[in-house]
Amino acid sequence: MQTAINACPLVDGMSIGMRIGFHFGSVLQKDNDLFGDTVNTAARMAGIAKAGQIITTKATASILPSIMRASMRTPINLPVKGKKEGVEICEVIWQDSGEMTVMAGITHHPEAGSSLLLMHRREKYVVSSANPVITLGRDEQSGIVVGNPHASRMHARIEKRLDKYVLIDLSSNGSYVAIRKESEIRLRREEMLLRGCGTISMVSRAKDSRKTASNSSSRAEVQRCKVAAMKNR
Repeated sequence: MQTAINACPLVDGMSIGMRIGFHFGSVLQKDNDLFGDTVNTAARMAGIAKAGQIITTKATASILPSIMRASMRTPINLPVKGKKEGVEICEVIWQDSGEMTVMAGITHHPEAGSSLLLMHRREKYVVSSANPVITLGRDEQSGIVVGNPHASRMHARIEKRLDKYVLIDLSSNGSYVAIRKESEIRLRREEMLLRGCGTISMVSRAKDSRKTASNSSSRAEVQRCKVAAMKNR
């Protein structure tokens, strides 16, 4: 699939990218829907993959033919929501060695004791190894419920990937990230590595400044030190 997509012509001057993640195991089926740990793990693999990557678990890789296992990148351990222990993952290398992809945002030296502190309407939320994913949106099931009309029901999520924290925008209108003392960045269906301190908002800072104080609470403040200062928090 990746080879076929890679060969596709540009569309409006842009190339097409595909993220592939898969996992093998038993599933539960009801009507036309599939459920269970295997489905959740496969979805997590697809979420980790970047455009042009193929990601799977070490357990799945171990049952593949030897010729395919030879094209696997060395596995690393990654925390997965709902599992007490991390899951070892592998990247399937399908390109020539001169074009091999790099797993951005993943290192071989996790800082297991680090955490990310978020504040919203005076409530504190922590993303850590014990709670590696938090969602933001208007949906009442979201980890942080944002009552802003600009927010999507499932607006964004923040994930802990070893020693790093990544914001993934899932919204229609986008998210606005302002790292302290830096210009505001707009994300729309994109990812961003969080660092330092700053704010995540559903509305641009320029627009938000013209609103009343009651509406300014739609901004979720990220209070976070550097990774080196967050160990064993």
